[in-house]
Amino acid sequence: MRNRIRETVLRLQNKIPRIATRLPAIIRLYEKNRTLLHNQRGYTMVELLAACVIFLAVLLPLSSVYVNGLDQYAKTSMQTTLRNETDFMIGEMMRHIQEASYVELEQEQNPVEREKLVRLFQQAGLIGSSADESESGTTSADPTGSSDSSAPSPLDPSRYSTRLWLYDKSLTFSAGRTTSQVTRTSYTFSCDPCEKGLGQPPRQDGYILHGLFEVQSPRRAVLYLLVAHKDDDSVHQLDRMGHPTEFTDLYELAAEADRLYQSGERLEHIRLIRTEINIPPHGQQG
Repeated sequence: MRNRIRETVLRLQNKIPRIATRLPAIIRLYEKNRTLLHNQRGYTMVELLAACVIFLAVLLPLSSVYVNGLDQYAKTSMQTTLRNETDFMIGEMMRHIQEASYVELEQEQNPVEREKLVRLFQQAGLIGSSADESESGTTSADPTGSSDSSAPSPLDPSRYSTRLWLYDKSLTFSAGRTTSQVTRTSYTFSCDPCEKGLGQPPRQDGYILHGLFEVQSPRRAVLYLLVAHKDDDSVHQLDRMGHPTEFTDLYELAAEADRLYQSGERLEHIRLIRTEINIPPHGQQG
């Protein structure tokens, strides 16, 4: 036990000189750290203002790019949804009309609505001599609003109607006799909801749907379709320029379309379509 104590004392005596030689350096390091910890000097006002200016110079362009990206994404998303819904409605209407044997234009019961629609499609270049001479198929309105709507050519509104008669011809065989039977159904845009016995285009929630029919022959009809997002609440959705992207009714939509055509702006939230529907002979529908 005494030997161990003696050895420990000797080791401590050997380390004391080394600790003594390092002591000044330890004291200097302590004094330096204490000075840094107790330094109360901050940034001057000029330094803070310079830092803020640099921060804003970097942040503002980035935020502008971010906001423009969000706006463009929302606009593209709305246009894509509108285009998809329009294609769906056209497909459903073509399928329904082509199931008939032949068609006939029904007398218009809402001439005010018809005239408003005729004007819209004429402004878009889908009704008139140039449209009548165009090739068959589906045609969209020019989204830039560059059609010549300042002096539209006169036309006969009675050629168009929001209603169409669908005739279904069937043959029955009984007691060696063949009997022909024809049933007639009204297919119309002008009722929501429709009375019993009246057909109507497929209506999707959140969309305004209006249109006209033109019959060129008993087996050939032209469909003029207008589709836009519907405003279901009292809060109007506006774009960054303050223009509406949703509409409550046809008249509000027509007013916005007039403004767009007069100013040469794009029809980004209103879709106008002209498509021709050929009815195959009965029994040959695909």
